[in-house]
Amino acid sequence: MAFPQYGIGKDVNGADLGRALLDAQPQNQFAFRVPSLLNVGLTAPYGHAGVYDTLAQVVSHYVDPAKAIEAFFQRGGACGLKQFSLNENCDVLNNQARENSQLALTLLQSSPFVAAPLDMAQQKDLVAFLHALTDNCTKDSRCLQKWIPNRRTVDPDNLRLNVLNRHKG
Repeated sequence: MAFPQYGIGKDVNGADLGRALLDAQPQNQFAFRVPSLLNVGLTAPYGHAGVYDTLAQVVSHYVDPAKAIEAFFQRGGACGLKQFSLNENCDVLNNQARENSQLALTLLQSSPFVAAPLDMAQQKDLVAFLHALTDNCTKDSRCLQKWIPNRRTVDPDNLRLNVLNRHKG
C-alpha cells in the first residue's frame, strides 16, 4: 500500500522490503502481514511502521497514497511522529525515507491497485464503520480477562504478546 517508509530498514539502502527479505519475488517487495480489522480502532498507530495515528489518516492514504506520503514528509517524516518527537536523533530515521517511499509508491502505481475515490463524507462513513468493528467486550475488563493469556498458558508458536497493565503496579 506504499505507506511511508522510514527507519533503519532492513537492506543496505535502509528500505524495509517486507516479505521480499524472505522471498525475493518482485511481488513480495513492501508486502507486510495485515492484521484483522476486528478491534482495529484500538490498535493505533497504523501501518507497518506506525506512520498514522488515526484511522482517518489511513483511509486518506488509500484515497491518495502519493498525497499522503507527501503530507507525511511535510510534517517532518519520522520526526513529525509523536513516538519520536523527543528524540534528538530522529533525522537518522529519515535517511533514504523519501526515496524508499517513492520506490514503494512506484511499485503500487504499477500494480492492479486502484485508489478509492471517496469524498470526505464517504471517508468519515468508512472510519465510523471501522470503529463499529470494536467488540464491546474490550470496554469491560471482566469480559476481556478471559481472552488475555496468563503467564502459565502455553505459547505454541512463541509469538504471543503479553498484555501489561501499567495501572496495577
